[in-house]
Amino acid sequence: MAILKVNFDRRQQDVLDNFIPFIADRAYHSQQAVFSIPELQEAIHKEYGINIPGGVLKILAKRCKKRGMFRQEAGVLYPEREALAEFDLSASRAEVRRKHAALVRQGVLYAKEEFGEDLTEDAFDGGLNAFIKENAAPLLATVVNGSPLVDLGDTQLGSMRYVIGGFVSHLHLRNPEGFEYFSAVVKGALLATSLYFPEDTSFDAKLDRLRIYADTTMLLRAVGASGPDLQLLARESIELAIKLGARVYCFQHTLEEIVGVLDACQKAVSSGGRYSHGETTEFMLSAGWGASDVLELKESFEARLEAIGVRVREKPEHDRPLTLDEPRLEEVLQQEIGHRNRVALLRDIDSLTAIYRLRGGRQFRHLGDARAVFVSHNTALARASRRYMRLEDSERDTIPLCIPDFVLTTLLWLKQPLVAPELPEHVIIADCFAAMRPSDHLWKRYVEKIESLRERDRITDDEYVLLRQSIAVRSLVMYQTREDPDAFTEGTLDRVLAKAHENIAGAAMAEAADARQGKSQALAELERTRADADRQKAEKLEEAQRSERHLRTVARRVGHMITMAVVALVGVAAAIGASLATPWPGVSPLTFKGGVAAVAFAAISIAAALSLYGALFGGSLKSLSATVEDYLSGKIYKWISAGATGSSEIPEGR
Repeated sequence: MAILKVNFDRRQQDVLDNFIPFIADRAYHSQQAVFSIPELQEAIHKEYGINIPGGVLKILAKRCKKRGMFRQEAGVLYPEREALAEFDLSASRAEVRRKHAALVRQGVLYAKEEFGEDLTEDAFDGGLNAFIKENAAPLLATVVNGSPLVDLGDTQLGSMRYVIGGFVSHLHLRNPEGFEYFSAVVKGALLATSLYFPEDTSFDAKLDRLRIYADTTMLLRAVGASGPDLQLLARESIELAIKLGARVYCFQHTLEEIVGVLDACQKAVSSGGRYSHGETTEFMLSAGWGASDVLELKESFEARLEAIGVRVREKPEHDRPLTLDEPRLEEVLQQEIGHRNRVALLRDIDSLTAIYRLRGGRQFRHLGDARAVFVSHNTALARASRRYMRLEDSERDTIPLCIPDFVLTTLLWLKQPLVAPELPEHVIIADCFAAMRPSDHLWKRYVEKIESLRERDRITDDEYVLLRQSIAVRSLVMYQTREDPDAFTEGTLDRVLAKAHENIAGAAMAEAADARQGKSQALAELERTRADADRQKAEKLEEAQRSERHLRTVARRVGHMITMAVVALVGVAAAIGASLATPWPGVSPLTFKGGVAAVAFAAISIAAALSLYGALFGGSLKSLSATVEDYLSGKIYKWISAGATGSSEIPEGR
């Protein structure tokens, strides 16, 4: 408990982080070209005796990637050898084993010389391990802080405990090198107990109230429709859940969706692969399935589910007080997933709203109390359910309506006791010491936390596992993978490599299509640019023509007005002059002097000139007026055009 609490408080690490060195070590030594869960599972079990479910390895792979141990390309993970080399545990493990063996040999010799006891190395090692477990806290305080050794009390003389206690005291007082070996063994044993439970633990999983509803992908995998490697992953989750007392179900509408998928698979295998429908179709085609094989699977699917402990169940009836805002839920699902098939969208809505009703509209922080949860391979659906319920950072340890399948596997794995591997105890101690390697500062914090916890009542196994899972939930349910799609790691090495090649080919085809589309778009853009330029040129020409027509109209009107005014003025003057100069009967002719004479003369002259113009050129006053009007209009047009454009070089016509 102390190590768990200090690691979380000081380093924000949960118990899963303790397994990362084991993964990195085996990934470094395996020389695998890509990250493959089945191969890595086997390698870890073979070397360390640890059985880590595939779903847990998928989460740990994500954490390793964040720390630079793997890089994601073409949808798969590739190891970064230099980063992984730091986690090569070979030398550290060998060193701790050497110290442990030397310590045991010294102990056997001490028992012979001091007590006359002929002990085998195995017997002494067993006694030493029992002594360390019995006195773990005070021994750790001794090796870390130099505190006094544990008091043996009324230990019987000559007993194994008495011999071991004397040996430890001898090391502490007279053998610094031997005590250093003892310190490494004590620390390794403490780390091992923080990681594993004793087999006789009384912990109660308490998942008998939990109902798990699996999605289409998980159930297709579980019955083997997507291949044996993916079947193993799905069955791990289901078997863990059933082992811990949970019940696993399939909604009736999910079964209907599965039947639709198998119909598409049957069509695909009948057509020789012309119609593809994801991983299930790919496996069936590669395994040589025929249409009759798919039909047989479809007809027996419900029976196969029951054979692995999964039952089909109708969704609960709608209840108005437990009704979600389905239009808003649909909007969130479309934003996160982007459904093209409305039927699939409505089924997702049915699943999430059904879980909400099964929970009675309540929120829960522990998986065992959550009553119901929908489990999906689609992380976008899980993210959408969390977003819809507005589970922000302050509520990040709340169990959402939907969680990814690998998260469920991990929570179930953490919910049960992690029993130590079936390996010699000194091997487990060396492995844990080499893998976890806390700093001296952290060891001091561990001792302080142990002392503070000792002041309380005994920490139960239930309390420890509950805290371990609660800490993990905070990081597991925040699967923000929208911009960073999950890498494919579930298949065998060959299948992962095939997936990488498929993704590379798909990316190349997409790139070529994008290039063609880009070229087409560029040509279309060029045509649009040319059309826009022509349109703008035509608009400018039309505007110029409209402006010219307007200016000429204004010029003609002004010229006409001036001409009419002049003609009228001349006509009036001529009429007056002629009237004054004409001898009227009974009226004496007037004698003109000064200005009046000049006006009369001018009027008579203009009238005479007009008469002469008409006689010589056959013109009339009207035609002369028109000529004058045209002349004036031209001059006026030039003048106002020059004022409008700032230039006097304006063409006279179009």
